[in-house]
Amino acid sequence: MTLTDDVARQRIRTDTRSTLFVEAGAGSGKTHSLVQRVLTLVLADGIVLDRMAAVTFTEKAGAELRDRLRVAFDPAKLPTGMGTVDREELIARAVRALDSIDGAAIGTLHSFAQRILALHPIQARLPPLIEVLDEVASSVAFDERWSVLQRELLDESTLAESVLLALSAGVTFDHLRSLARAFGADWDLIEDRVLPNPPEPAELPDITDLLAMATELAARVEECADAADLFLPRLRELAIWVATAGKAATPAETFAALTAAGSLKFTYGQKKNWPDLAGMKSSCQELQATAAQFAAEFAEATLRPLAFWIALKVRDAAYERAAQGRLEFHDLLVMARQVVRANADVRASLQSRFQVLLLDEFQDTDPIQIELAVRIAGGRDAVSARWQDVAIPAGSLFVVGDPKQSIYRFRRADIALFLDVRDRLDATKADHELPDRGSGAGVDQRGVQRADPGRACGTAGL
Repeated sequence: MTLTDDVARQRIRTDTRSTLFVEAGAGSGKTHSLVQRVLTLVLADGIVLDRMAAVTFTEKAGAELRDRLRVAFDPAKLPTGMGTVDREELIARAVRALDSIDGAAIGTLHSFAQRILALHPIQARLPPLIEVLDEVASSVAFDERWSVLQRELLDESTLAESVLLALSAGVTFDHLRSLARAFGADWDLIEDRVLPNPPEPAELPDITDLLAMATELAARVEECADAADLFLPRLRELAIWVATAGKAATPAETFAALTAAGSLKFTYGQKKNWPDLAGMKSSCQELQATAAQFAAEFAEATLRPLAFWIALKVRDAAYERAAQGRLEFHDLLVMARQVVRANADVRASLQSRFQVLLLDEFQDTDPIQIELAVRIAGGRDAVSARWQDVAIPAGSLFVVGDPKQSIYRFRRADIALFLDVRDRLDATKADHELPDRGSGAGVDQRGVQRADPGRACGTAGL
């Protein structure tokens, strides 16, 4: 569907009864359009500002949006007409918005999650007052937890053999610390992705065939036609490796032998001095690749029991933080999602409180965001196990983002999720992506009008 730029902006501003998904590139004026949509919702539709939630990517963006709204609601700068609403009522609605703007739910996803938990602490099984640790405090708290965790790991008799095997395979406590931090950043995934698959005990790889291959290669020194060929000393080194590896009696010695095979340096000499130099070169490369594979598989196998134990401890620590009311940023998101998933009364209350949800910079936010938004919009009836199956009331959700700016993967943002949400919201497939003024446009395989990269504004309506 091809529309003019003005029609697209008009729809964003006035079509408040539709759920819209907007693709807006840098410099396209998306913040201005979002402000105009909020103006329509408040002044024309009569929705009070504190019955909306605007989720931004950064605190700075939230502050900017709040400032722009404060200017837009200035009674002296109001539009001359908003439907059938008379001037006196427009001013009254604007004044109410200005009075409530500082307390309105305008800010980051984490601040919105914190607001949800503050509204429903009992249902979320939290103390009435919670403390949110900043990044510095969270880092200090992690160091303290890791110090305790490391001592517990060394004292855990059932893991003594696993620890020794892992150390023999080159795993260090720094590696385990990094693993604990990684689990902590995504601890909500532990229940579904780690705990259902308890690890098998690590076993030493059988290197018999590898030794046989190396022995056969080393014995081919007799095939060389020139005693000065540079490949000969390398094959003699291989014979020494065979003798050493064959005597390996412990996991540490076996792992050392495998890693040593990977570090052997082969100089292949002159082709004229060997009947099949190409075949020998290929065998050497296969030998090293197999040794590297065995070493990697053994290291991974030794790490799994420790990773499983660490994952359990990390999950338990997260729930302990919740019980104490000392939450980190990711805890806010997970706890908010849990209570919204589990409690129909909470969803109904939040749906009543936040009649409209506006999500900005959607391409760079945690996937928990869309589930919170959809379940709140769906209210009491949002009982489906998958948020993708929840029905969204028309006009309750407004999403804006730019897939070309999806760069913050470390925050679990995923361009695939962005595209999936766009397609799910656009149930009728009547979506539009429209150029900013003066830019050129083309049409993609879905018939969507595409703009010059970074200068686009589009909508998808239900």
